[in-house]
Amino acid sequence: MCGHFFRRDEFRSHFRNVHLDIQASVSGWFQQRCPLAYLGCTFTQPRFHPSGHPATIRFCQDVSAFVLQPDVPSSLCAGAETCSPLRNAKQNLDPLSSLPLEILQHVAAYLDSFTLVQLSKVSRLMREVCATLLQERGMISLKWEKKTYSHGGSSWKCRKKVWEFSSLFSSVDRWSFRDTPSMSEHLKSCSFYQRDERSEPVALACLGEVIDKYAAVKYKR
Repeated sequence: MCGHFFRRDEFRSHFRNVHLDIQASVSGWFQQRCPLAYLGCTFTQPRFHPSGHPATIRFCQDVSAFVLQPDVPSSLCAGAETCSPLRNAKQNLDPLSSLPLEILQHVAAYLDSFTLVQLSKVSRLMREVCATLLQERGMISLKWEKKTYSHGGSSWKCRKKVWEFSSLFSSVDRWSFRDTPSMSEHLKSCSFYQRDERSEPVALACLGEVIDKYAAVKYKR
């Protein structure tokens, strides 16, 4: 359905969370859009998060898949420092990379497949750590290439086999409502919400007919 590959033990979780939970309810349930979206308003707000830990469902353009992004408190990012590429390798190590290899492997074992893919792109060390989990968590994918012959025909052949992780995020068994403000709060400042305030009285469309019926009944009495 989505064109992605998963391990057999991952397919059930992917199909339930992505295709049944998210895609089937993305319009109106998981993602609430402004009522004036038909006029061009692009405001949206998520309505659900995994029960037990705050996270946001997002669509990752790099892998063309839905992913689960944890909501990290701003207090944890306040003291973060950016490593300078001009410093040497030993001084440029972050606190995580300075841990023993056994501890890094133990920590990485708790990550989902999508997070392992992102972690393997951080550094050579993290790539080696993630590589130790390929036998247990990875899968073998076939890389195909199209071969064209001199007579004009063509065929597809397997060029190589590679180990890789899937785009599966952590399995979600239950969803909970997020503490998001009402859509009316957005409408107060929405540029597409135009009010037409009038002070003079306006006659209702059926008011004349009601008056005529009331007068006819009163005349009969």
